[in-house]
Amino acid sequence: MKYETYAWIGLTGIILSILGSLIGNVSPLLFGFFILLSTVASLIFRWAFIKISKKTKNTTLLVGTFSLLVLNILSFLFYLYFLFLPFQGKFPTEFNAMQMMFVSMMFFFIIAFIIIGSFLIVTGIGYLGLKKFGGLATATGVLHIITGALFITFILAFLGLFTALAAWILEVIILFKADKLIK
Repeated sequence: MKYETYAWIGLTGIILSILGSLIGNVSPLLFGFFILLSTVASLIFRWAFIKISKKTKNTTLLVGTFSLLVLNILSFLFYLYFLFLPFQGKFPTEFNAMQMMFVSMMFFFIIAFIIIGSFLIVTGIGYLGLKKFGGLATATGVLHIITGALFITFILAFLGLFTALAAWILEVIILFKADKLIK
């Protein structure tokens, strides 16, 4: 598959993620459908960077991208778990049960953001090694590193969503240029 095709899939994934976020308040099941589609698009999109990292012998990018692939799958499974399993459509009415659920979810999210942030930093360092792409790879790498740092702080993670979107757009541009730069 040409890198340009991967780029279009990545762009589709961005659109699906945004639509899913907007529709999430309307219907959790519809949100889940958009999350499934954007997860599949993201997995295919990330695979292009696995190919690039192998062709350019960029081990750091390979490790970071593969880690993000695995985390993407795990986060989707986590979403399904919280959507369908724990209460089977019924939320607990006791305050203690809700409080316990909130504390456990916050703990999970803090740990998840630290792990995701760490892998984003590794991936960002990998992008800095893509010399063929010049300033574009540098900007993408720096945005990944900033996003990772914001995620690790957890409190500033919401800002990381904006830098992550910008990095994703730059990744799409990299893939549009990859067919010419990587043989």
